Formats: sequence, structure tokens, C-alpha cells
Amino acid sequence: LTVSALSKWDKRRTEQPERETPAIVASVAMVPGYDISKVLERERFLWPYNDVLMYGVKDHFVVQNEELLRSHDNDAVDKMLSASSLQEIVDAGVTFAGYDNVTLYYQETNPISEL
Repeated sequence: LTVSALSKWDKRRTEQPERETPAIVASVAMVPGYDISKVLERERFLWPYNDVLMYGVKDHFVVQNEELLRSHDNDAVDKMLSASSLQEIVDAGVTFAGYDNVTLYYQETNPISEL
């Protein structure tokens, strides 16, 4: 998020020089060196991890909150529960993070988007 935030301030400074923009002197960021839009795919996040963790995510986060989640987006819950990988669960659930679609979600949250 730090990399994305800094790049957005730099872009604003360049595109809108009349607007006041913070001057960032230093920053420290720990960023995964991978594309989060793909890292949890079954081909990348190998057995047994995807299967073990997927069951836990579905049970702990989706099933235990199913009524509340369905009240916001019934289709997303169906997709999350029928997902065959952790990546499909994340993709189906972006609406619960406030995004209209996966493209916008990864544009805003993927740590390598601004590199």
C-alpha cells in the first residue's frame, strides 16, 4: 500500500502541480514480490496448502458470516462457496472490500501495480 500511495502522490504532483501535495522524505515498505491477482491460484499455491486453507476460509469467514454476507451480495457468497481455489474466493469476495469488480480491486490493492 505504501508503494501505491507514494506513486499516487507523485502522480498528483506531476499532473496537478497547483494542488498542495505532501513531500514524503522517507518510507519503509514490506511488499510481497508477487502478483496477488495470481498467487493463490491452484497451480501456484500448491497442495496441500490451497485445499487446507480454502476449507478454513470458507468455514470461518464465509459460512460463519453467511447471513450477513448474503444480505449484501448473495451471488458473491454463492461464488465464494463454490470456489475451487483461494484465488477464486478472493476474486468473488471483492465486493465485500468495497469494489465493483476484480479489475478495480487489483488496480488498487496489488502491490506490484505501481512498479
